[in-house]
Amino acid sequence: NVTGVQTCALPISGVTDMTHATLDEQFPTIIERITASLADTGAGWNDVKRASFLLHHEESLADLRKRFSATIKTAIPHMDYTFVGTRQGKRLEVEVTAAVST
Repeated sequence: NVTGVQTCALPISGVTDMTHATLDEQFPTIIERITASLADTGAGWNDVKRASFLLHHEESLADLRKRFSATIKTAIPHMDYTFVGTRQGKRLEVEVTAAVST
């Protein structure tokens, strides 16, 4: 690297909320946790290159996409979605990978 700055991948995996029962309650908690984890490393949502969502099969994918885009204004280059069954009350699990400079 000519500038001496290196970029490394920062995975933040398996972020959930089991303290609330509904997706309406879980979603903001999950986003707050990810935002805090990114900030701990000096990163932000603008550094996220991939976001993976594991959504309970009874939830609406369209609603999740709408909620996420209304909350996070940054375009994420790659987002993927998987429907899952009942998982200990989890309605959503999110994993992100950010690129951070070292």
